[in-house]
Amino acid sequence: MIISSVHRWNDTRILYREARTLSDKYCVEINAVAPFKQHKWEDIQIRGLRRLPRWARPINWITLGWRALRSPARVIHFHDPELMPIGLLLRLCGKEVIYDVHEDVSLDLMEKSWIPFLLRRLAVWIYRFFQALADRFLSAIVTATEPIATQFHHPRLTVVRNYPPADFFTETGSRPTYRVGSQLNLIYVGSITESRGVLEIIMACKYLPESWDYRLTILGGAEMDSAYGLQLSAAARPFNGRIEFQGHLDFKQAISALQTAHIGLVCTQPTPNDVVGLPLKLFEYMVAGLAVVMSDFPAWREYVTDYPLHESVNPTDPAAIAGGIRALVRRLQAVDSKQVREDAREALNKYNWSSQAKSLLALYQGILPVGISI
Repeated sequence: MIISSVHRWNDTRILYREARTLSDKYCVEINAVAPFKQHKWEDIQIRGLRRLPRWARPINWITLGWRALRSPARVIHFHDPELMPIGLLLRLCGKEVIYDVHEDVSLDLMEKSWIPFLLRRLAVWIYRFFQALADRFLSAIVTATEPIATQFHHPRLTVVRNYPPADFFTETGSRPTYRVGSQLNLIYVGSITESRGVLEIIMACKYLPESWDYRLTILGGAEMDSAYGLQLSAAARPFNGRIEFQGHLDFKQAISALQTAHIGLVCTQPTPNDVVGLPLKLFEYMVAGLAVVMSDFPAWREYVTDYPLHESVNPTDPAAIAGGIRALVRRLQAVDSKQVREDAREALNKYNWSSQAKSLLALYQGILPVGISI
């Protein structure tokens, strides 16, 4: 049973990577935020949770703990630091429990401006206390990156990176070739938050030539009636329909949208977690064969060493983002589409989920051997 009180049921790491991989060997059920009570996706059972405001989320913690305790599932795999107390209780009750750590939680807590500073320090202390207990008593720890892994000492510590699943990118690099005078398709896929630099991407359009025929498509779930959502809508309004918000699409639909784009934008802001994090969207853009405008973070540069269609920019500066787009447009006019496909395939070979799936399955094999009655 995979549980989350925060993530959507079709979160790409949870559903399309981990659950899909594990379902080849085990019976898998996901309990996560969803607009339904019951659903089946391929061989995976889904049980939904209501999305609750932050103050009410303990209701979902209790719900998940009760479901996990009553479930015949031998392994409980949770994805949110706030579920650590529930995970420890389930471990005491005899369940095998895995904590999946997506980010440096201590850094993330210190960045939350809505929490008063002294309370942030207290929250970090509480988190580290439970993290130490989890490291000692849970069945295994999974992390998304090596830097996060250095915070743990568990004998069953496994790094499982968010590389793209190869079979979703069978048409690697097969997109419309850009030519002078044709429509330039820009795309952003991901969370619609301040830390993802969506406002900076929109504002960059002010610095593109007025004569250009371009379209910016923004894919991702967002509360457009929130303060940030209203700010984005106001920023996009002067561009006369050139900027389109398409909302949240599932992973397959997002991949289809990538196939019609020329340039992908990943202009994540320089928060402590993101500067050293794994740029999931960068990998997806590369294996789909897009040119990429990316944040100029030292830890990210190694991923594009052999991928020529990229520009690293200051993600806080809309003019710099626009400069990256203009530079890529000049190179797209001369690029060989065959070479684009070859570069994309090379990226897919290097950053492929199949290598991470082996690590995940090896971990589970040590905890719950295939064939055991569950």
